[in-house]
Amino acid sequence: MHLYMSGTPSNDHYQVIENQMCTHRLFSMHGDYVGQVMKWLDLVKSGVRTFDDYCNSKPHFKRFLAHQDNIMRRTLSEHGVSDKWIPYAEMLGALSAKYQPTIPRHIMLDSGAFTAWNAGKT
Repeated sequence: MHLYMSGTPSNDHYQVIENQMCTHRLFSMHGDYVGQVMKWLDLVKSGVRTFDDYCNSKPHFKRFLAHQDNIMRRTLSEHGVSDKWIPYAEMLGALSAKYQPTIPRHIMLDSGAFTAWNAGKT
């Protein structure tokens, strides 16, 4: 049995690590998702295989992560949590380093018919 990591690349910036963790992907081609799937494919074709590759291809991404770190640190502090916070970039880089630089070998494209039906569309 094969398990497919399901979703669309627009869900988050961490797809490259998900790619490293699975051999199979399932993408919905419903509506706006087509453009996001094609952006994902462009990254794959351009050689983005690891978290570092992704950061190098999108220089603004580390600034985005630093901003998210600040938000999380502030939120934790407001709730009295003072545990050491591991920066997102450090954590994601370490996670990516555990896996081989790779991409899913099997990709399934879903028409999105259920998504449309569930939203009351044709």
